[in-house]
Order: sequence, then structure tokens, then C-alpha cells
Amino acid sequence: MKKDLTPFGEKFEELRFQRKQTLQEAAKSLVISVAYLSAIIHGKRDIPLDFIDKMEIAYDLTEEQIAEFEVAENRTPRIRQITKEEIRAALINFATNEASSEEQLKRAIDRINQFLDDIKK
Repeated sequence: MKKDLTPFGEKFEELRFQRKQTLQEAAKSLVISVAYLSAIIHGKRDIPLDFIDKMEIAYDLTEEQIAEFEVAENRTPRIRQITKEEIRAALINFATNEASSEEQLKRAIDRINQFLDDIKK
């Protein structure tokens, strides 16, 4: 591993090199700036909550590859802790996109709120 890459950055670079992509091409595929992508893989910026989802779409990742990136993400230290409100917003955003009815969305949001209320501070 290059000493300046995070575990996630190392895994990302492995994928990028397999695809023979420049950093610029990878950033374009993910619809982010080169500087932001570089900061993520070098641990200068936290990995966004939806980053692996974006990668799945951009790179047509397999379930196995997604799992490997999730492991690498979990091994990568966070610069700052994610707040419960950020988790709540991300989960509600996901539920909103996945729900097929108002009732299903309401149930999902209720479960999200209950789950987060149960988490110890």
C-alpha cells in the first residue's frame, strides 16, 4: 500500500488501474472534482455516505466488489464523526427514493426514527 493512501483509497486505486482510468476520468465518472476524489482516497476528506452507491453505478460493481469496498471503508479512519442527524437524513433520503407508496415511506421513516432514538449517545 502506498503510505499516503487510506485502505479505501488503495482499493479505489486498484479498481482505477484495472480500468486503466486516469484520476480525471474517474472523477468524471463519479461526477465529482479531481481534487475532491484525491482528498477522499488520501484521507483528507471523509468518504461520503453515498460514495459506494455512486461507484456501483459508475463502475457496475458486483456484490463482491461492493462488499470489499465496504470493508475498506470501515477500515479507513474518519476525519469527523457522523452525527445521528446526518444518518437520519441519509436514511430518510434513501427510504424516500425506495418507497413505492406514502404508507411504505411513513413506516420506513418511523423505523428509522425509532432505530436512531435507540442508539446511545
